[in-house]
Amino acid sequence: MSDCVEVGALSSTTGVRDTKDRGRGNIEVPRHSWLAFLSAVKA
Repeated sequence: MSDCVEVGALSSTTGVRDTKDRGRGNIEVPRHSWLAFLSAVKA
């Protein structure tokens, strides 16, 4: 099983969506929130 997400950098936000169900849309979060999330995951 492969769980995949697609991440796209926009001007001031980061978009995230499921690659297996792109039709369900995406979520957008402020860029600083996305970077904080990545830092926490790496820790």
